[in-house]
Amino acid sequence: MSQANASLGSISPEVQEIVDRIPLFANAPTLSVAPLEGIISLNNANYRVNVGETSYLLRVGAESARYLGIRREEEIESAYSAAKAGVAPAVLYAEPCGVMVSPFIEGKHWEAEAFHKPANIVRIADTLRRLHAVKDVAAQGSEYRRIDRLIESAVSLGLTLPPNIGALCEKLARIEQERLSDPCYVAGLAHNDFWANNFLDDGEDLYLVDWEFSGTGDTLTDLATTSMAGGLSLEEQVLLLDAYGLDGRNSLEVLETMRWVVSFFEAMWALVMDGLRGSGSDTSGKDGAYNYANHAQKMFERL
Repeated sequence: MSQANASLGSISPEVQEIVDRIPLFANAPTLSVAPLEGIISLNNANYRVNVGETSYLLRVGAESARYLGIRREEEIESAYSAAKAGVAPAVLYAEPCGVMVSPFIEGKHWEAEAFHKPANIVRIADTLRRLHAVKDVAAQGSEYRRIDRLIESAVSLGLTLPPNIGALCEKLARIEQERLSDPCYVAGLAHNDFWANNFLDDGEDLYLVDWEFSGTGDTLTDLATTSMAGGLSLEEQVLLLDAYGLDGRNSLEVLETMRWVVSFFEAMWALVMDGLRGSGSDTSGKDGAYNYANHAQKMFERL
């Protein structure tokens, strides 16, 4: 790609090399690439690529993915399957190293108050129901196995685990067995990272993005994460469960159990991220460095 038809701004030579090898961008009469602003992505780098009047999102995965238990081949498989179900942007190009190209979605992340609108709770339930109806995706999406991988990474990095990690793992194993023996247990394509920064609202549809932790697994994980992300009250949790198709009142206990599992995952994820990147000097993260240690401590205290 010649400089005559490309505006590369401040991107690095490494990103330029990635753009150069993507067939979708080859021989483009006009092309510009710039870091995507206003997006929260703690693991990867995102760029907006404009080819004429068409915009694309270029995601460049972080090398630290292996420590987080991320397997790019499984992520790609999940993203393709979710796109076919209409709940994710199309995957136009992907590489096992973590490079992925999709159409640029003109949407927005929700502010906190949006989670408390009954109509939005119903929209989330509908989106998750369509996602979870996707079966037999060749990707491991067990939240339990992902926690195992994070513990292994923490040990390999020489990080200090909490003194009660053994008891936490025993409880996790009991929960897994209880879930697998539950007649209402449903395995399907689960996103497993359903926080506000990982879906976009274009005014009509919700598009889920960032499929690094997704795969076939316990679908209730996404409902638990949603209730935590939105800070839903008990009544709002009942509405979410009912709209999804469960008996809301009678499912609250198991939802709370899965909230515990999600908290365990978040705690271990943050601990490993702190080991990889550190948390900066500002304990609040105001210096631009997300405070992973603080987040890990908060999650372990919740457990």
